[in-house]
Amino acid sequence: MSRRRVLLVDDDVAVLQMLSLALTKAGYDVLQAQDALQGVTRAIRDSPDIVLLDLIMPGGGGFIVLERIKRSSKTRLIPIIIISGSVDPDVETRAQQLGVRDFFHKPYDLLELLARISSLLGNATREG
Repeated sequence: MSRRRVLLVDDDVAVLQMLSLALTKAGYDVLQAQDALQGVTRAIRDSPDIVLLDLIMPGGGGFIVLERIKRSSKTRLIPIIIISGSVDPDVETRAQQLGVRDFFHKPYDLLELLARISSLLGNATREG
């Protein structure tokens, strides 16, 4: 069985490094993107098993990534978890309306995030 692939989309290099290390130790292959355009491109090109997405970043922001992933027949079933520093409740509501599977507020509990990723990947079904 091949390792599951996680796409991290965040403009904060420190966050990418920390999450990449934790996910790699947990047995995942990690893909990275540092802005919205890279995030959409990697999601379509590499078909990750799950996406961890920041909302506030260059290149259009996380909502652009979310909307494009959910619009594409190739990527629409990929589970997406938002990790955001936003405290605006409308942001979380909008994300849920667009189909995110979970929303974590920064700072978040890493073990809880890893458990949620494992849970989603254990139950996720995707079309090829």
